[in-house]
Amino acid sequence: MSVQIYSYGAFIRMVTNDSVLLIAKDQIKTVETVRDDTIKISFGEGKLSDLFIKLVDVTAPSGIVDIAALRDAVAHMLDYSNEYEELALNKQQLEIDQLIEIKQVLNLWHSTQQIDLNFQQLQVNALIAIGNRLLEEKESSQQLLTSMQDQTLSVKEQTVKISVLSEKVSDIKSGEDELLTKQDAIISLIGAHSIMFTSMVEKLGVISTTDQSLLSKQDSLTGVLTDTKVITGQVQTTLADILNELKSQTNKLSTMDTTLNDLRSQHASLISKQDTQNQLLVDIKQLLANANSR
Repeated sequence: MSVQIYSYGAFIRMVTNDSVLLIAKDQIKTVETVRDDTIKISFGEGKLSDLFIKLVDVTAPSGIVDIAALRDAVAHMLDYSNEYEELALNKQQLEIDQLIEIKQVLNLWHSTQQIDLNFQQLQVNALIAIGNRLLEEKESSQQLLTSMQDQTLSVKEQTVKISVLSEKVSDIKSGEDELLTKQDAIISLIGAHSIMFTSMVEKLGVISTTDQSLLSKQDSLTGVLTDTKVITGQVQTTLADILNELKSQTNKLSTMDTTLNDLRSQHASLISKQDTQNQLLVDIKQLLANANSR
């Protein structure tokens, strides 16, 4: 409970929480201490009418240090009419002004503290954002490194495939050389058969013009000639097949050469991309190292 005591003309004005009590000064007979923390205001009408006030409840007049000072302050109000009240009001107004100034200082200090807290929060948010950015860059670098490793493996696989195709092309070229050798042998054989056939025809002409009695021999030679023609036809057919196969192999070889050139171009492009990505990875690692050192 809060008790405020003022001198109010011919009255003592007591404010208790929200209630106000006016006591005529001439009704008060004595003001004395009854304990170390309480004063008694006696009206001379019996103990039931006495008024007890505890020191801890008194907020005005302020600056009361003990129960004797409170007793003297109330007695002073009885002796000097409104003078003590005016002093108390002036002192109270001074305290109110001081409290207002203290409140303004506290508000300024609170604003300063709030600004500091906001700045610290901004710093924390900035650090968190930088940390998240570094984590994202680290994850992106790891993904890029994984992608580059995959591409490196793909380049190696393409290199192996190119090596295999090169071996196949070499084998085809070797087969082509063998076919060309066989073709030359067959052509030589055909030439020998042609010479033989021409010689037989010439001999047949000589035999026809020389003696008709050699008809039986001519028939025999005709059979030989027929067999030779058959053999010559078979050889020509075989040669045509070999030529066709040679053309097919040549076309395949051209196609494989084109494919090999394309693969070599792709391989060169992949190697260039790998070099670019390796340089990019080195730059990213340097950035991460710089960020970590900061």
